[in-house]
Amino acid sequence: VPVYSNSLKENAKHVVYEKKYGNSFIGANFYYTHANNQYSLDGIYFQEFPVDIDEYFCTNGWYKDGYLYLETETQYYKLKVDWPDYTYIKLDDKILAFEQPPVVENDRTLVPMRFLFEQLGDSVAWDEETQTVTASNESNTVTFSIGSRIAEVNNAPITMDVPAQLIGDKTYVPLRFLSENLGYTVSWDEETRTASVITE
Repeated sequence: VPVYSNSLKENAKHVVYEKKYGNSFIGANFYYTHANNQYSLDGIYFQEFPVDIDEYFCTNGWYKDGYLYLETETQYYKLKVDWPDYTYIKLDDKILAFEQPPVVENDRTLVPMRFLFEQLGDSVAWDEETQTVTASNESNTVTFSIGSRIAEVNNAPITMDVPAQLIGDKTYVPLRFLSENLGYTVSWDEETRTASVITE
């Protein structure tokens, strides 16, 4: 299971959530949230629980080898689950938990734009008519359009490997291109599937 660390409780100290889940930590190694019947194996991303756990009156639970095990007062339940190979984004010392996870396209990581900019403290402007995004900080300005590989960095055109795009109701942008052209450093850890953005 691709988790960021071996300790969910350790993860929780360093995660900034885009969406508040109201976690109830009921298992030895997974999270469960009663509010929307979702679970997490990493404390960062959540997906639908295979059953309505509240109906089971669960007293304990754990994950092992592709299965969630639930313990009630009378018996155990074994539930098959498929946990995705998520991509993780670390901003300095914080892990960003996006409501919609990042995606990888042509070996490029795309992330939901607005939450990323909120955490960076940069400004972002969206032009609905032209489907254009402008991101800026004290040093640089990057402008790009949904579906186009041509971006402008400080008014100079540059070709991106992958374009920005709409996925669900979120605008996704290529993390490395955007971060580096705003003056940040980006590195990739294949073992933990983590892209790290260093702002200083």
